[in-house]
Amino acid sequence: GGRGLFVVANPRSGAGVPGRQSSADRIRTLLPEAEVRVSSRDDSLDDLLARAARDAKQAGGALGVCGGDGTVGAAAAIALERALPLAVFAGGTHNHFAKDAGVAQFTDTARAVEAGSAISADIATAAPGISFLNTFSLGA
Repeated sequence: GGRGLFVVANPRSGAGVPGRQSSADRIRTLLPEAEVRVSSRDDSLDDLLARAARDAKQAGGALGVCGGDGTVGAAAAIALERALPLAVFAGGTHNHFAKDAGVAQFTDTARAVEAGSAISADIATAAPGISFLNTFSLGA
């Protein structure tokens, strides 16, 4: 049911589909015992992820994230720092990492959480404080 999973959802990620259930509500439906926190314009995403990671560590659980590749990269750095498993819900536009990890749909991640299955992934650092998974790009 998701007990011990603390998910941070970034509603600003992805293109969105009008009229559909919100990402946070979809996760709550799939994993009703997970705690899902939605970031707002007033929240620092990094602070919200750090608080969720702290709570997951205290509960002996896992950190979860719903967002795009940038949001997932931020969560991965915090999960790595705190030695926590990370559940990735593909909530972005392209979701490169989630697709490569085999969790392109929310149901894929929910099944993995329920089964307790996981994969290992490498995380890289482009510069101090800039960690990323799978892809890195610079805009000009």
